[in-house]
Amino acid sequence: MIQKRKKFRLIGLILILIGSIYLSYKFFIYVKIKKLNEENIITYFKQYNNLGNQLEVKSEYLMVLEIPKLNLKQGIYNKNDIRNTIEQNVSILNESIKIDNQNSLLILAAHSGNSIYSYFRNLSKLSLNDMLIIYYEGKRYIYKINNIYQMKKTIDLKLLDIKNNKIVLVTCLDDDTYLIIEAMNT
Repeated sequence: MIQKRKKFRLIGLILILIGSIYLSYKFFIYVKIKKLNEENIITYFKQYNNLGNQLEVKSEYLMVLEIPKLNLKQGIYNKNDIRNTIEQNVSILNESIKIDNQNSLLILAAHSGNSIYSYFRNLSKLSLNDMLIIYYEGKRYIYKINNIYQMKKTIDLKLLDIKNNKIVLVTCLDDDTYLIIEAMNT
């Protein structure tokens, strides 16, 4: 009887140790990804001086998304970059067109949930008139949220009446529903 208890205790301690190592590893990866993003964002902003002229420093990011209300500042890769995927980052969807003051449509998607790559986990906390900021080619573009809606998932994501000068954020609310947030350039 005593031998059996010792075995169970030993197995329990081993399982606790394995769980602790696993959680420590996941936390280490999370911290490493966050630090790398912060370093790349600093490099992105160093890339342009205050006049918008490009310096010799080159960032891996095409642009930076900032959502002040969510304390989110995330670099975004070029559409053709292999890291432009919701599995690793905030992703630019192919339907997006170039950003400028006149004709822009930027559609960004990211995971919600609890993964280390769930950059849009708190998107549901946004409300009308909240601000989104895009930094692109040394310029700052401010958008104000003007539409928030849910859409049932279908084979293809069909966005409602999307016009130019807009940014659209897309994430999943659950297995059957997308959360769509639209913001107009101010």
